[in-house]
Amino acid sequence: CMNALVTICFGEVGRNLLEVSGPSFAAYAKKCKAEFEVISYFTDENWGWRRQLEVVRFLDKYERVLYLDADILVRRDCPNMFDIVPNDKIAMHDECAYFSIESLHEAHRYMKAVCEAEDIPIPDTKARMFNFGVTLFGNRHKELFLPIKTSCPWGVQPYGHPWHAQATLNVRLFNVEFDIDTHFFSTFSK
Repeated sequence: CMNALVTICFGEVGRNLLEVSGPSFAAYAKKCKAEFEVISYFTDENWGWRRQLEVVRFLDKYERVLYLDADILVRRDCPNMFDIVPNDKIAMHDECAYFSIESLHEAHRYMKAVCEAEDIPIPDTKARMFNFGVTLFGNRHKELFLPIKTSCPWGVQPYGHPWHAQATLNVRLFNVEFDIDTHFFSTFSK
């Protein structure tokens, strides 16, 4: 199998979410001829956002990975995203329209912190914010998931804040030349 659907399950909250969403993930993975993988740790953490960027490790085993947050249900009629999204693209949902102004400012504050930590220019996001909770990517996108070089203001460890994965991916997406093709989700291509 060359593709995987991956989710993260931590603590009681994560286990409860996966109890509901897991069957829809397993059915969708089977429909797409993909493996279903779960990142799970025995921990007191109640959510896996601290570990989202760890999904990149599955690119050592698979050509493409569809990451889904555990609080998502996949409908039976959901099309095969591995077929829809070309291999050279990364797909994410632009959720800027659903953000409050306060949330958008908070997200951009963390994006700025990532830029300062990585010593890269602060991107012009053109009022876009891509959610990591539904992301399809392949081996050519591996560099987007590398840990940041230094710690950021939100904690000693780079994975210490819920905005970390989303801010890191958005900063890296907007600091690379991408062509954007919008469907019911957004896709990027180098």
